[in-house]
Amino acid sequence: MPRVEIALNGIADLIDKLLPIIVEKIPPIITNILPKILEAATNIITTLVNGIATAFPKVIETLSSLLPNIITALVEVIPQITGALLNSLPLLIETVMKIVNDLLSSFGELIPTIIEQIVAIIPLII
Repeated sequence: MPRVEIALNGIADLIDKLLPIIVEKIPPIITNILPKILEAATNIITTLVNGIATAFPKVIETLSSLLPNIITALVEVIPQITGALLNSLPLLIETVMKIVNDLLSSFGELIPTIIEQIVAIIPLII
């Protein structure tokens, strides 16, 4: 008998002998460990909630102290953005018109092919 086969048979026998012992030990392990895991999970959640609750007033305070600066920055930036959009508007309109024109032109060129395909499909549907 080859050595690999002997080794695999030995492993199978070992598993057969150890399986009942392992199965017997699983319930006590679960009984002893599960409460500890649940307690740890509860502690983690409690700590996270407490940390968020503790930090929340500071976050609100920071946001409220930064709000005037944010508003000032927006007031300064909005005219620049508006100006840039208005300056770009003619180019934007021209580009959109070109895209629409190209799409319509391409569609117009494809109409004979589309009609041909529809005619070919109709008998298959009926």
